[in-house]
Amino acid sequence: MYDVDIRVVKRREIDTIAPQIHDVLLHAFQSYAMDANLPFEAVGAITESVETIKEDIQKKICYIGTYNDRVIATARLEPIEEGRTGYLSRFGTHPDFVSTGIGSSFIRFFEGQMALYGCERILLHTASRASRTVQFYYKNGFHVIGTDRKYGYIRVKMEKEIAAMPIIGANVKKFQ
Repeated sequence: MYDVDIRVVKRREIDTIAPQIHDVLLHAFQSYAMDANLPFEAVGAITESVETIKEDIQKKICYIGTYNDRVIATARLEPIEEGRTGYLSRFGTHPDFVSTGIGSSFIRFFEGQMALYGCERILLHTASRASRTVQFYYKNGFHVIGTDRKYGYIRVKMEKEIAAMPIIGANVKKFQ
């Protein structure tokens, strides 16, 4: 097991972290595309530029997982449905660190963060044919609630309900 530090990307470090995030996403989503039998150009995370990543970090909460000062995992959370739901996107682990428990640690971390904000669930989309990815989400408590063909291939919409953490005598921050 790796001792991975999971944290939010700070605005002041965007210029140095974005290229590292780009590298993780490129490798992780190339593997994802091959698993789903999709052409690389059909997967937005592969074609995303460093500049687009920088812009997205300004709009969403971007998390990274580091090991020995190297970014090895990343994900973005965006509040939707008036902050009751966190939409998870661009979640990827560098292939050198897949099947080590890092992805599941990220999910548990997100659950804790979302519960602190009073969120009820986490939503995401993934290619229906990305069998390893779909199985990972099933293993971590997600279930399928729908499908779409928004990008020309079948994607499953998955959700995981979150048990809100009661905080006695404290104001719960709103996720936005």
